[in-house]
Amino acid sequence: MTNRMKRRNWKGFTVEHFRRFYEDNYSGMSRSEVQRADPSFYCTVLGRGFSEDVFPLRKIKPNGYCKDSNNIQM
Repeated sequence: MTNRMKRRNWKGFTVEHFRRFYEDNYSGMSRSEVQRADPSFYCTVLGRGFSEDVFPLRKIKPNGYCKDSNNIQM
């Protein structure tokens, strides 16, 4: 049975439990990769408002990043 099919009870999990679960099972994966691999875990983390504490920061460049010539490499 894959993670996608497992029904788990997240009751009683704290942010630290979720963080440890992420590190043990999905370390190095992006949010979208975790969402595809384990929708139950991903949706529960989002629903509880722990996403910023559990998942790594997004790698989105700030607005105007490419307008600064110092940020462009050739």
